[in-house]
Amino acid sequence: MTSYPNYEDWGWYIEYITDSGSEFAILCGNIGGAKDHWLLTLHRCGRKMFGRDKPPYSAAAPVIECIKVLVQNHSDLSTVKWLYDADHAA
Repeated sequence: MTSYPNYEDWGWYIEYITDSGSEFAILCGNIGGAKDHWLLTLHRCGRKMFGRDKPPYSAAAPVIECIKVLVQNHSDLSTVKWLYDADHAA
């Protein structure tokens, strides 16, 4: 389940909660203030004090796959660089 997009001074974010209760935030902001360069980041949200007990990145694999499909099928996007590797995510 995802939230509606929320904004901060650095960009936008969507909260993502898995069926098992793992919580993530998908952050999106401009790179260096450019209007045509964006960075999407997956943030793991810990449940315990000081951010401990963060879920593994692999728990967010379904939403990451959806993002990949959306980006790959968007004709206006070019030069996409993926830094996520599901096989090595901890």
